[in-house]
Amino acid sequence: MRYVLAVLLPPVVFFTIGKPIQGIANLILMVTILGWPIAAIWALVVVAQWKSEQGQKKVVEELRRNTAALEAQNAAIAAQAAAGQDRSAGSGRSAPTA
Repeated sequence: MRYVLAVLLPPVVFFTIGKPIQGIANLILMVTILGWPIAAIWALVVVAQWKSEQGQKKVVEELRRNTAALEAQNAAIAAQAAAGQDRSAGSGRSAPTA
């Protein structure tokens, strides 16, 4: 949808993705007849970059979530291992004395 909007109304795209200064500059460029194709291409490039950034943010968030889960899992395994070692060390019998 944003790609269609980038071709038909390039400045609007900049406002929808939170870049109002670039939107104003794009509007000024679009006012000229020769500037409209350049403005449309500029808007298409910015939309592609924005979509890429959004995808990267999702990947980073997923990695953070997975890292936190793995750290919690490793801590639980370490705690179980420590508890197992304590039990095995405490259950050893001493040799009978004569």
